[in-house]
Amino acid sequence: IRDPSGVLRILLLLLKHPSAVIMLAILFGNAILAQWGRTYDDDFDAYHAFEHLPGRILLCLRCLLGAVFLFCTTRTKSNCPAVALQFFLSKFSVVGITWFLSLPVLSWIMSIGIVPIYRRHPVMSFVSAVSQSSSLACMAWLFSFDNSFMRYSRVSNENATIELADLTIGNHNSNNNN
Repeated sequence: IRDPSGVLRILLLLLKHPSAVIMLAILFGNAILAQWGRTYDDDFDAYHAFEHLPGRILLCLRCLLGAVFLFCTTRTKSNCPAVALQFFLSKFSVVGITWFLSLPVLSWIMSIGIVPIYRRHPVMSFVSAVSQSSSLACMAWLFSFDNSFMRYSRVSNENATIELADLTIGNHNSNNNN
């Protein structure tokens, strides 16, 4: 870092935006929980077992963030006049909440003793990797190939004109040429 005052200015600018403050709190909270979990067992994989207080706090935080995500997408969907966009937001809500809740649900299933304790870590690692990857692949598909999103995305087709309620949104270049 050549100019520490530049970094400080960037941090001060970030702190003026509530979403940036929330993002930084989540980031630093996660780092603190990771380090706190290492005090229980120095093994890196102990953090992913979620069988101690920091792991349980992380799972509760993830459930809370999932609830906030669901609330925000539902609220956005209820204020959206376009049916196709509402359909996209419904799919987005399902995929997003699946991502948020997959790890806490998996951890709970592992804790009730379905899997023997000596196989718990490999099964937890494998199933969580598969569920997280599947959710992220669905999210990538949703934003890359799903027509209900692509119809309203500004980057999908620059020349498209879409009527949304009584408002026409189109290419700014074509509007300026008339």
